[in-house]
Amino acid sequence: MRLRQSPHSWVLFSFGLILLGVTLLVTELGSPQFTDDNWTRFLGRLHPVVLHLPIGLFAGLCILEIIRLRDNTPGLAFAARVVLFLTAVSAVFAASFGLLLAANDDYTGSTAFWHKSLGVAFAAGTLVLLLLREENHEEHSRIRKAAYYGSLLTLSLLIGFVGHLGGSLTHGANYLTEYAPSWFAQRENLRDLSADAPTDSNDVYRNQIEPIFQQYCVSCHGPEKQKSRYRLDTFKNLLVAGSSQETPIVPGKPNESYLVELLWLPEEDDMAMPPEGKIRPSPEEILIITHWVAQGAPGPIVDEIAKQAQQREQSARIAAIDYLTQQDIVVLPMGQDLPHYYVDFLNVDTQPNDAIWTNLTTIKNQVEVLKLSTISSTADCLPRTSCFSAADPLSW
Repeated sequence: MRLRQSPHSWVLFSFGLILLGVTLLVTELGSPQFTDDNWTRFLGRLHPVVLHLPIGLFAGLCILEIIRLRDNTPGLAFAARVVLFLTAVSAVFAASFGLLLAANDDYTGSTAFWHKSLGVAFAAGTLVLLLLREENHEEHSRIRKAAYYGSLLTLSLLIGFVGHLGGSLTHGANYLTEYAPSWFAQRENLRDLSADAPTDSNDVYRNQIEPIFQQYCVSCHGPEKQKSRYRLDTFKNLLVAGSSQETPIVPGKPNESYLVELLWLPEEDDMAMPPEGKIRPSPEEILIITHWVAQGAPGPIVDEIAKQAQQREQSARIAAIDYLTQQDIVVLPMGQDLPHYYVDFLNVDTQPNDAIWTNLTTIKNQVEVLKLSTISSTADCLPRTSCFSAADPLSW
């Protein structure tokens, strides 16, 4: 008997692939004006509403197929076919809405990438399932039947992983493992180790402000997800305005700081941050942030110390190069905007003094080529500083 394939399966397969393909192209390659339209935002925000439907339907399909392995009655076969059809339809629309949501709400990072990619793969996989399933299950060829159940098992594993990634985007990367046993929650252990890093007791930002933002804000305004194109995961990002173009922090002026204004709004207000339904900072914690802004919103002390040390190092390097060039020593950069130099004693006809070696030592990590060809007793000069250790005195 010839196997029969319903034309509806091919129609849905073609429609689903076209819809996924067009949406993917528009969101990845389309103009920002298109993805920023209100109607695409509206459809994108239907993603959290629709995504549970294919999950439930797919679970029901797996249960029906397990039962059908022992009791393949016509009623069960028909029910499985209907459930698979609905699963494919809902999965395609959930994936399409998810692509629009990602384009409008600025999801970035590896978690968002894999959630989006594997979500589209799951939707496409349900369409393939539809083609693999024949109207009469008993008439399946062995290869087609094995491919069907193999795909069903693969999608069962895939949907769990996609769901975990989606939960991480919504609630934070450690949402699943936050209260897990210590032997399981390896991610938490890594976080605890970083929390034990020494900090200055006077560092208000790291000791008081950053922990509040990490607890209440970073899940929606961090490296993986930036609602309103605004991030609070680092001090530098904290000061950069989001899509509202309002200045988030005005040092010394909490009344003019947009972030402080949103934090003090009542929970039922549409502009309140965090939004209704999310755990909010206590009034005392918001007061701490307000007082910090009023005091000038100082950044992390560790960063300031490192920045000052870097500036001192750069100033010392510039001064050393200036001195060497004044002594007729050729110092040339190896490339544009690269801190590597070519140093040549071509114009030096006398024995270099200690000041020259001292300044040369200052830039030793940036010297790619050092030529001492015009110096008569090169070997006597090399021991003056430990930075000259190359066997060949003509290049170091």
